[in-house]
Amino acid sequence: MITFAVIGHNEAPTLEYALDQVSEAAMTGDVVWFVDSASTDQSKTIAKRKNIKRIQAPIGKGRAMRYAIERFETEFICFIDADLLEAPRNFALVLAEAVRTNPSDMVVGDFEDGSLLGVTIGIYKPLVANLFPEAADHYGSKPLSGFRIIRKGQDLGQIPDDFGVEAHLNITLGLASASISICSLGTYEGRFLYKPLMGIEVSNAILNLAVSAGRLDAACRSAWEEWVNDIVEHLTNYHGDLAISVSFESELRRLASRPLPSAVI
Repeated sequence: MITFAVIGHNEAPTLEYALDQVSEAAMTGDVVWFVDSASTDQSKTIAKRKNIKRIQAPIGKGRAMRYAIERFETEFICFIDADLLEAPRNFALVLAEAVRTNPSDMVVGDFEDGSLLGVTIGIYKPLVANLFPEAADHYGSKPLSGFRIIRKGQDLGQIPDDFGVEAHLNITLGLASASISICSLGTYEGRFLYKPLMGIEVSNAILNLAVSAGRLDAACRSAWEEWVNDIVEHLTNYHGDLAISVSFESELRRLASRPLPSAVI
């Protein structure tokens, strides 16, 4: 059985569509939740109108996911972002079918939306490739995908409070040699979400794990943070403007290809 958990903070414009997807995907014995990460808009009203159980969670994506993970009682929990726009396929249904057919410890939903993955290109991939090579290139084109399923009973460590949660899960389960599968969700039209702090949050998740795993000397961390800050500064200059997307991406890749600092003194 699966608990379908739609995670959202003030996502009223798209919440109904996400809730409809999980309701359609659920089978007898499954559970459907809206995990409300301290929304102040009409999200509560929408969930009530759709007769979906609302789980009140703290603000912060990682906090909301951790809150759900601590409480679900089925074998699997399927996370769906509440900002899901109209898609040609039911993401929740495709993920559920994948794990029902081939049960894995984690299923990561891969998709195509034409967006420029600044944090993935500039921060996630170079840091993980250098600090956790065994966890690199195993999660599809969208390693930070919010569409994923996790099996109950695994040691997930200290899940971060913020947008570092997906990076944390990838590395933690990768190091644990968990069974991981990629599920193709197809193509859908996404929307550009300006989240300038996401790069810092993702890098913090990776660096925290690197220090605790003995991959990064704590005394060297500040140099890595300085390397990341150059990327983050560049990311803050982009707001989805197609006119500068080519030059922006070119500079992003140049910055991401710079040598990383030493991990040991």
